[in-house]
Amino acid sequence: MLTSISHTVALLCLWTSSALGLILVYRFVLQALPPGVKRPLAGLFLALLITPVYPSSDATTLAP
Repeated sequence: MLTSISHTVALLCLWTSSALGLILVYRFVLQALPPGVKRPLAGLFLALLITPVYPSSDATTLAP
């Protein structure tokens, strides 16, 4: 099991990589779309990227 400190570090890494991924998707993929379409799609991408997968207590592995 993860300690509270390692779990916090893991979530911070998840949020940082999600933010960087969203910046890259926004810059390279969503650049040509109009703002009315670009912002909702960016919100959906962010929701997908930042949703963590928490392991259950009876899991034998941390893989999703």
